Amino acid sequence: MKLLKFLKFFIICFFLLWGNVLSQIENSIIAKVGNQIITSLDVENEIKTILLLTDSEVTQENINVTKKAAVQTLVSKAVKNNEIKKYKIKLYSVDDLKSYLESVATNLNVEEGMLKKLFILNQVNYENFVESYKTELLWNTLIYKIYNTKLSLNPIEIENIIKKEMTKNETIKEFKLSEIEFSLKEDGEFIKKVYKTINEEGFGNAAKKYSISASSSNNGSIGWLSERSINKTFLNEISKLKTNEVTRPIQYLETKVIFKLDKSKNQKNNDSINIEQLKNNIVSQMKIQKLDLFSRSHFTNIKNQTLVKFK
Repeated sequence: MKLLKFLKFFIICFFLLWGNVLSQIENSIIAKVGNQIITSLDVENEIKTILLLTDSEVTQENINVTKKAAVQTLVSKAVKNNEIKKYKIKLYSVDDLKSYLESVATNLNVEEGMLKKLFILNQVNYENFVESYKTELLWNTLIYKIYNTKLSLNPIEIENIIKKEMTKNETIKEFKLSEIEFSLKEDGEFIKKVYKTINEEGFGNAAKKYSISASSSNNGSIGWLSERSINKTFLNEISKLKTNEVTRPIQYLETKVIFKLDKSKNQKNNDSINIEQLKNNIVSQMKIQKLDLFSRSHFTNIKNQTLVKFK
């Protein structure tokens, strides 16, 4: 009887131990970013998330295509989370999170209340998905906290811009743009894949699969921008586009960007223009441009200082 009990105990212990070993193998650590780890399950979930958001089939080919972007996204998220914890940032815009989830639900043709169920049905971790976007919002809070004192604008410069706007009779071009941003280290084969996906699946899906920009979660959309607020290098290429056309990859700091022209319009300068509104728009655009520059520069600096080890 004692022998039988011992054998039962041994068998139970063996299977528990073996199950634990298997789970460790299945959920192995593939990278360490600073003091944060990225596991194989994290990568798997990120791939599933991208495929779900892009309405792509779960095939080996699509998994292989998406894997690199998934790993890059997780590394970027880990870098940002390290910095967020360092500065103890806890506040973010709840309204922005709600708007984002509503837009995702709309893109997937489901009601917002059904979004979580859709993720569960597709065996994708919904909580991780929400936390990823919270990271972007917390990052925005962090950048504003660090650099808000550097957002002061030269009032004379603003007044000069307003005067120029008021005295010119020409029209000002405005562009509604989307972007795909990726590392300078990416080779020609990667770029071919990006353009192939743009042609076959649409720019939004390509942005979700390959872009490392926060805009990837919104199909790459960055909204309306005046030609006066766009970097000259970018503007030279964007101005050549017709609606729905895309640019060649354009270098920006340590990344490259592909833009798509969604729409364009002409804004006429005339006497009936609201000066106060014009001033607010100019100030807002200049601050957004500065914050974006601070954000990219800060991220590049801390990423270069962060030890990233791949197993």
